[in-house]
Amino acid sequence: WIAQHNAVIKINDTVFLHGGVSEQFSTWKLETLNSVLTRELTRIMDDIEYGRPSSLRNTRIVYQSLGPLWYRDLASKDEVLMQEEFDRILANLGAKSMVVAHTPIQSAVSLEYMNRFGKRLFMIDTSISSFMGMESHPSALIIEKGEFRVWTPEDKAARSGLDARDAHPSAGRKVNHEKDHFGDDMFAGHRLFWGGIPPF
Repeated sequence: WIAQHNAVIKINDTVFLHGGVSEQFSTWKLETLNSVLTRELTRIMDDIEYGRPSSLRNTRIVYQSLGPLWYRDLASKDEVLMQEEFDRILANLGAKSMVVAHTPIQSAVSLEYMNRFGKRLFMIDTSISSFMGMESHPSALIIEKGEFRVWTPEDKAARSGLDARDAHPSAGRKVNHEKDHFGDDMFAGHRLFWGGIPPF
């Protein structure tokens, strides 16, 4: 079901995707990017279903660290150093802003910490679930009439008269993010396959 849906979409002037768009892939038409990725994911799933080894060869996107599923430089590298590249990426996409996940934010859940490049990149991975022992930080990015804002449990608590801690005890806490001795991302002692080959 997931593989049959587009990995990168543009709604109005905003591009939405999981990882990020590198400059290399920003020159592709979104239709081409999505169709190639769908074919590759479908082939990999068929390999798994029929017990065939899934080859790294003959794939153009799905395993690429610069591809839309894995790319995280826009969310993690120095904004000043990435500014001109990000400008070119948006220009290539014909977009004014981008919304990505994949790279958990390391600060409080608020618009201040969830945006980069002058509110043109929005990072929405706030560890919304407690997957693999991470603290859960329910949140949502709301876009209304071209304006971006963040919903958190505190918003609901404020309207209902509850203390925000009653709405969710871990809201706004820093995520436990560490590296193992290989430099790979770790959460609760589990290695996460962020920018490389996924674990299948």
